[in-house]
Amino acid sequence: MAYWLCDDGCFNKRDKLITIATNSYTLQEVNLLLDALIKNFNLNCKAIKQSTGYVINIYPKSISYLQELLEPIIPSMMKYKLGL
Repeated sequence: MAYWLCDDGCFNKRDKLITIATNSYTLQEVNLLLDALIKNFNLNCKAIKQSTGYVINIYPKSISYLQELLEPIIPSMMKYKLGL
């Protein structure tokens, strides 16, 4: 999860959510990823359609949990991707 967020994650300051770029995946693949995020991390997240495909949004309700979980293992130069 930490590696994935460091690579494809982006913290949206305005909406206080994390977007994971999954634009090149099919909707079926994105739904599989969503199921894994919900089952393994109990995240409040959803697939969002964009012109270039689908992205995964992780909503503010789950951000503090992700920050607590991943802050110790994410390199300091990547903490901005968690909103830290």
